[in-house]
Amino acid sequence: MVTAAQMREAFEAYASLLSAGDGDAVAALFAEDAWIEDPLGAARHVGREAIAAFYRGAIERAAPTVRLTGPVRVSAVGEAAAPMQSHSNFGGSPKEIDIIDVFSFDDGGKITSMRAFWGEGNIRDRAG
Repeated sequence: MVTAAQMREAFEAYASLLSAGDGDAVAALFAEDAWIEDPLGAARHVGREAIAAFYRGAIERAAPTVRLTGPVRVSAVGEAAAPMQSHSNFGGSPKEIDIIDVFSFDDGGKITSMRAFWGEGNIRDRAG
């Protein structure tokens, strides 16, 4: 069973690797058959290669810097959620996006699904 520490570490690694611009390393946090939905309601990206392609594209388009803005909330059933904030060039101009990500994990600590909760109401302009 995945531990609370493993779930917290996965969130910290996710934010750090995404900010470092390493889409392949972000994808390596996921199980081979994992899926992501970012934002919630968008088409799912299924499988580690599709996830890597998604993150490589997001990094190329928006150059995000992502940080946790509160503690990771863990459950006893292999799922966790955390508030995050992304500073990026979303849509070609500097933006700040408030996000809550929800990860599900397998017993080995790999992410099996990620759902990103954010929408237009969570995006703000930011200075340079």
